[in-house]
Amino acid sequence: RVRTLNRLADGILRYYVYPVEGNSIDIVFENGVPAVKCPVGAFGDVLGRLKPSKIEYHHLLRWPLDILNAPCPNKELWLHDSFLWCARYHSVDKEGVVCNTPSPKKCADCSGEAVEFLEKKRAFLAGMPKMQRYVANSAYTAKYALENLGILCEVVEPKGASLPIYPRKKRVGYFGGFGIVKGTPVLLKAWRMLKGEAQLLMFCDVPAEWRVGRKIAGFTDVLVMGAYRRDDLPDLCNLVDLAVVPSINESYGMVKRELESLGVHVIATDA
Repeated sequence: RVRTLNRLADGILRYYVYPVEGNSIDIVFENGVPAVKCPVGAFGDVLGRLKPSKIEYHHLLRWPLDILNAPCPNKELWLHDSFLWCARYHSVDKEGVVCNTPSPKKCADCSGEAVEFLEKKRAFLAGMPKMQRYVANSAYTAKYALENLGILCEVVEPKGASLPIYPRKKRVGYFGGFGIVKGTPVLLKAWRMLKGEAQLLMFCDVPAEWRVGRKIAGFTDVLVMGAYRRDDLPDLCNLVDLAVVPSINESYGMVKRELESLGVHVIATDA
């Protein structure tokens, strides 16, 4: 079934290429998925062997930026979270360590550019090869790219599975961070309007001032389940009938896609 999903027109396969340590290139079907295990310096060799008609660039973690210059008649760049703030737009510092706490000094030491907007914009555009298509995973990212970087992106959002609703009282799950940007205050305000018609399970760290024991202060039907590990998500999804993603803005919306991939119905904003 997975092979069929990755089989395109005229029998062409979609291969997923990811970096590994070592020197050998392995072209395999990993759990049914056409995959290429490629040393970071061997991307050109992979192109020579597979001769792709199209390249989609997604996350560039651990890859050198020059893979964007690979010869191919049809190339697409998918803009995900880190391109918004990383001057090198692959979130890995010069020591090869994944960076998640940008600061003006750190960015200046790493890329020669500070994290402030003008420097970031100049560095981003200077390193941007010509692509046939630019894709964003949300309207928020596309709007940012157009207004601040002059890049016109097509918004492409994967569709979730269509599944029947379970025949029992609804339990709604919220998975993620707690705060204004994630929309949790708006969610709680809306939840009060339901007047106990369902139960809300919040899988996140909730500040102490919002809690009374295992519940949100002022609510009898909102339970604080605490933070979760990604490995536990399949089991936790069995506890809810549907999930809500009320974010005010998102660049990629990873949680929504994870939940939909596990068969959970998701109600989300169009941020």
